Amino acid sequence: MLLSYLLPLIIGAVQAYNPVVPVIVDQPYNVITELEIESAGGDTMDYVDFEFSGIPASSVKSVRLMYSGTMSCVFRKSFLNQMTTSNAMRKALQNVSGGQRIWCDPAYVIEKQSVRPRKAEGGVVKVRLQAPVPLVQGKNYCYVSMEIGGSLDLTQTFQAGVKGVSVNGKQMEINQTGTTTKRLGVLVRNAGQEGIATYRIPGLVTTKKGTLVAVFDLRRNNPNDLNDDIDIGVSRSTDGGRTWSKNIVALDKGLDGGLPEAQNGVGDPCILLDQETGWLFVMGLWSHGAGQGWSYVADGKEFPVDFSQPLMACSKDDGKTWSAPVSLFGSMKPGMVRPFQGPGRGITMSDGTLVFPFQHLKADRSFAGNSLLYSKDHGATWKLSENTCGDILTEDQVAEIEPGLLMLNSRNHNKNNPGRVVFTTSDLGTTWTEHPSSHSLQEQICQASLINVPAKGSRLITGGSVQGNNLGQDVLLFSNCDTTSSRTMMTIKASLDKGHTWPHKLLLDEGDSWGYCCMSMIDEDTVGILFESSAGQLVFQAVPLKEILAR
Repeated sequence: MLLSYLLPLIIGAVQAYNPVVPVIVDQPYNVITELEIESAGGDTMDYVDFEFSGIPASSVKSVRLMYSGTMSCVFRKSFLNQMTTSNAMRKALQNVSGGQRIWCDPAYVIEKQSVRPRKAEGGVVKVRLQAPVPLVQGKNYCYVSMEIGGSLDLTQTFQAGVKGVSVNGKQMEINQTGTTTKRLGVLVRNAGQEGIATYRIPGLVTTKKGTLVAVFDLRRNNPNDLNDDIDIGVSRSTDGGRTWSKNIVALDKGLDGGLPEAQNGVGDPCILLDQETGWLFVMGLWSHGAGQGWSYVADGKEFPVDFSQPLMACSKDDGKTWSAPVSLFGSMKPGMVRPFQGPGRGITMSDGTLVFPFQHLKADRSFAGNSLLYSKDHGATWKLSENTCGDILTEDQVAEIEPGLLMLNSRNHNKNNPGRVVFTTSDLGTTWTEHPSSHSLQEQICQASLINVPAKGSRLITGGSVQGNNLGQDVLLFSNCDTTSSRTMMTIKASLDKGHTWPHKLLLDEGDSWGYCCMSMIDEDTVGILFESSAGQLVFQAVPLKEILAR
């Protein structure tokens, strides 16, 4: 009887889950490993042994042990395909997206111990987190957090994970799942930053000077889509994405028509770099009036009280300042409903033509095929192409995969024939051909990103800061939430045969988010991606092309 009393009451082994989630630089809390310990009650976790390698100990400001009681902090466990056990935490995630504030909120999580790591031994840094944790009956959750700072290379990965757990003075068996390989990220924008409630809908380009220019919705009061008080914001990075400028407003219609700000929202941006002039163009949807802005476009008619149309602004100083917004109402066609861009990014073709991906609804508000908006005079005038012959399509992205051959990759709302719909055109959208890969890229009906990265010396290069990749072959990149069930599993895929097959892919973030993304090359070897992440509203990561192709 005495012997049974002394034995631990733990039920089974400790479950250690290592999620694929960006480790945000200069942020105090990051979920590295989550522990699940099932107890019959009356047990105490004595300590956790944790190790990391691949980054210097001096860059790690703290390793923390965080206890979240009976509620898991991991918003999606891919091996179990389940959401966090906490309804409260799930609702908080839905309200703000991104877990940084939720993982460390004292209403949900108790910090048990914080340790500053010492020097590495043989390349490995060992940390013992020794704060006793009384365990309640049932499943108990805690996680190990790392705070990382300093001038680190954003492309580097490192290894980190739990190596030992002691309960009631006994070393426990540990079942490890997930991956101990971790990737750094930068939190570009998060809820409440600079007084903005929500940041959404990223676009990204790299200028001729090598500056990364990001655009996004400034949703000032809440996460709502248009129509609401929304403007288009810009942020610049001159150090490869490590730091970002404060908000610059590119599109804002203020109190136009004497109406309140919330009836003059501008959202869903798409940004384009003219590779020849270096000018930047940004487009946004202006939704004017009290309703949803569904009014149709008809030539020769005055604007109705409730209408929507695309706006454009231009920057000639690398994104620092922007021109007054100009309406593209005159470039639209009769009968179009809610016509607008991408969102994401446009391109400069090899012959200098500027191209924005475009979308609209039909006069009866049913779905229309997508199209292109293009300019052959560096943005002085714009012309709209014919629609693709696909229907139930919205948010699209465009890439030039051969000189003069454009690929349009579109969000598909047809649940009976799912998957991204892909068309090509060799005549700027006068005619379209459905691509053999159409419907092969899975999605959860969400926006995605598509960029072509030509090899050095390719005829597709038109003079930007990135003069082709160093791999000796063109690489087509695609990113989205690679699942049909939820906005999780943010992934970059690579094709070496112009999009016919996508054998290479790299998972960046398995967590739940709003799911939008945009890519741009940082240099000849590295792609940058700005995306709506489980670790924050807008997160930036830098990934070597070779690493994607090695998968």
